[in-house]
Amino acid sequence: CFVSDLHLLASRSSGARYYDDLHNAAAQSCVFVLGGDIFDFHWADTPIDYAAWEAAHWLRDLAHAYPRCQFHYLLGNHDHNDVFIERLVDLDRQVPNLTWDHHYLRLGSKIFLHGDVLGRNVTAETLTAERTRLHHHRVREVWEHQFYDLAVSAGLHKPVPFVVHPTRIVARKLLRHLRRIGHGPEAGVRDVYFGHIHRVITNYTYRGVRFHSGGAAIRGLQFRILQFPVELPDRRQSDTQP
Repeated sequence: CFVSDLHLLASRSSGARYYDDLHNAAAQSCVFVLGGDIFDFHWADTPIDYAAWEAAHWLRDLAHAYPRCQFHYLLGNHDHNDVFIERLVDLDRQVPNLTWDHHYLRLGSKIFLHGDVLGRNVTAETLTAERTRLHHHRVREVWEHQFYDLAVSAGLHKPVPFVVHPTRIVARKLLRHLRRIGHGPEAGVRDVYFGHIHRVITNYTYRGVRFHSGGAAIRGLQFRILQFPVELPDRRQSDTQP
């Protein structure tokens, strides 16, 4: 399974609604990819130390509940935080069936990434710098949370993903990025699973590659847990490049 953009810890998240679905999916899977922004530290309502502890506890419980499933955590732009990364390093050492990567995971002909690589000439360094910049902003004020909640309640956020991220343009930009890092169709990639754009996309084919996105667990938006057939490559192909 692949899931992204739960945005847990943020008041706009509807992720808790899918708790049973996530556990049912994990119980039936041998590979479960958590594709970034599972937690939202940028809009969390609690201090980062406690929020990171909550996130690590959530992940540990999930992995321990299904020891036959291999969990892979990929960072996104809302959960890329130094305090949380320290927790992930500890979990990687302590939990046998949980690993993590900064940018992407390659499994056979499938590649998984968060999707915040839609700009031009994105590298590991520029992506990390942008994610870090996001989390060095000032703490959000109460009025900002209230304004955001009001916008979500009014449904003003619903058309934004469709206007900002048209499907064909997203596919073209992702494919351009994947080719730049050596994981395009020429390298055997046939399916791309990604998040970030807060839209559901299933089996959209662009230049011979299929693109899949599960939307976002934010009130008023569509959200899906995506399933994919498991391939058994000779070795796991992962990297610290975006």
